[in-house]
Amino acid sequence: MKLLIFGTGKFYQKKKQELLDTDKIEAFVDNRANEIGSFEDKKVYHPNEIKKVAFDYIIVMATDYKNIREQLHNIGIDDSKILDFEEYISISKRAFQRILVAKGNSFKKILVISEPLLFNGGAMAAVNASLALTRRGYSVDITVAHADSAIIEILRNAGIGLIICPHLPYINQDDVDIFCDYDIALVNVFPMIRVACELSKRVPVLWWLHESSDKYNYFYKNTRQKHYRYDNASLFNNIRIAAVSTIAKNVFESIYERKIDCIFPVGINDESLSSKEEADVSTIVFATLGTVAPAKGQLDVINAIKLLKNNQKEVEYKIIGAIGDDDYEKKIKESSELQVSLEGVLNRDELVAQRKKINVVICASYEETLCLSVVEGMMDSKICITTDETGIAEYIEDGVNGFVYKAGDINTLAKKLQYIINHLNELDDMREKARDTYEKYFTLDILADNIEREIELTIDNYTNHHNM
Repeated sequence: MKLLIFGTGKFYQKKKQELLDTDKIEAFVDNRANEIGSFEDKKVYHPNEIKKVAFDYIIVMATDYKNIREQLHNIGIDDSKILDFEEYISISKRAFQRILVAKGNSFKKILVISEPLLFNGGAMAAVNASLALTRRGYSVDITVAHADSAIIEILRNAGIGLIICPHLPYINQDDVDIFCDYDIALVNVFPMIRVACELSKRVPVLWWLHESSDKYNYFYKNTRQKHYRYDNASLFNNIRIAAVSTIAKNVFESIYERKIDCIFPVGINDESLSSKEEADVSTIVFATLGTVAPAKGQLDVINAIKLLKNNQKEVEYKIIGAIGDDDYEKKIKESSELQVSLEGVLNRDELVAQRKKINVVICASYEETLCLSVVEGMMDSKICITTDETGIAEYIEDGVNGFVYKAGDINTLAKKLQYIINHLNELDDMREKARDTYEKYFTLDILADNIEREIELTIDNYTNHHNM
C-alpha cells in the first residue's frame, strides 16, 4: 500500500520499525511542513497539499489523533482513508484462527470478546465467566487478539473455544457477519466499545465494564479518543450494560448520559489453599498483589509498617506484580529498611507458592473497581485489608470479615496491622467469615447465576427493541 505518514515526532520515531515492509511511505504530512521541508529523504506536505499525492491511506502517527482526523476530514479526505497507527497494524493482521473448539452442548452459543488473555483482572474476568457458563452446559467461544499459553491450557482443559482475531477491536462488517452465528455476545471491558456498538446492530450484546476513572489510569480517555466515532451514548441504546461494582458504575455514568443496567462482580474458581495459622508463627507476611504504581499504594504499606512498635514477631512485606512506575519502585527501595521483597510478575505455580506463605492480603489502592487479590484472599480464608476506594470494600464489614480503612490514612492502616500482629491467632472467626463472603458472592456458580439472568434480559431487550 502507498502510505502518507502524518507526524514526524516522537510517536513516529518510537513506532516506525513496526510499519510493514510491504507498504511504501510516499511522503510525510505535518502542520509544520514549511519549517521541516523534508524528512528521512521524503517530502513533507502540509495537510492542505495532500490531494497532490497518490496514496491508499494516511496513517496518523501522533497522539492528537482525534483533532488530526477532524482536520483531514474538514479538508475533504475520506474518513475511510484515515487510520490511526494501532488500527493500521490491526488491519494488516486481519485474520481468524480457531485454536480451540468449544465442547458445550447447549442450545445457546455464547461469544465472549475481550482484551488479550493475560493474567490481569479484566482478562481473567472473561476467562472465569467462560468457565462458569461452560460448566452450565453453554457452548462458549472466547475471541481475543492473543492469549497467554498458560491461559490457553486452562481453556483447553475446560472445553472452551478460542478464536484468535489479531485485528480486535477494529472489526468490520465481515467480522459482524461471522459473529452473527452466536445467540449473544458478552463484550468485556470498555476498550471494546467499537465491538460492542457494531455487534449490537445484529446480535444481543451484554457489555461488562471494569474500568476505573482517568484520575490514575487513562482507559476511558485513551479509548474515547481512539474510538471517538463511538463515543456517543445514543449508540449504546441497544446494549445491556453491566458494571463490576458501584465504583465502575459511577465512573461510566459520570461520562455518559446512560445508566448502567446492572451490577455483578467477578467470580473465581475455588482453588483455595489451607491457611490455618499455627501458634508458633514467628514471621507475619503481608502482601499486596498488583502493578507497582502510586495508585496502588504500596509505599503507604511500607510507611505504615514503619510505625509498628514492640513487635514480638518479624514482619515481611511481599510486593507481587509488574513494575508500572520505575520512579515509584525507586522510592520503595530507598524508603525501606524493612524486609520488603519485590517479587515481580509470577507465573501460576509461583503465585500459588507465594499464596501459601501470605498471612494478610492488603489492597492499598486509591481507586480500584473491585480487587481480585482480596477476592482470592477471601477464598483462601486470609485476613484481608482494603481501602474504602475499592469495589471490594462494599462486601467487607470492618473488623468482621476483614478490615477497611480510608485510602491514604497510614496511621489507621498501621493500627490495623498492629492489631493483626497482636491477635493473629485469635482471628479464626474473621477468616471463616471472609471465606463465607467468597462463597456468597464470588464463586463461579454465583457468577453463572448472574450472567444467566443477564443473558435472558439482554436477549429479551434486544428482541423487544427490534420488534418495535
